Amino acid sequence: SDWSQTITRPAIVTAYSSRAAQRLDQLLPQARNHLILAAISQKVADAAGANWGAIGVAAKPDDASLLALAENMCHKAND
Repeated sequence: SDWSQTITRPAIVTAYSSRAAQRLDQLLPQARNHLILAAISQKVADAAGANWGAIGVAAKPDDASLLALAENMCHKAND
């Protein structure tokens, strides 16, 4: 399916690996300025490319930190 048509509403997307981030970059080459990326590390954030609405990096490279970041970004997006 065409992700650019599927993900049309604001959302937070998480990326756990550089490979996953690169895949998101391929699936959403341009239509992503309404999406927020929460990455598990700076390396993963860098692999995701540019033109995201916002990019955040987890304080530590673990699930709890990534989910805390996503929750925090969700609250900021709704303020």
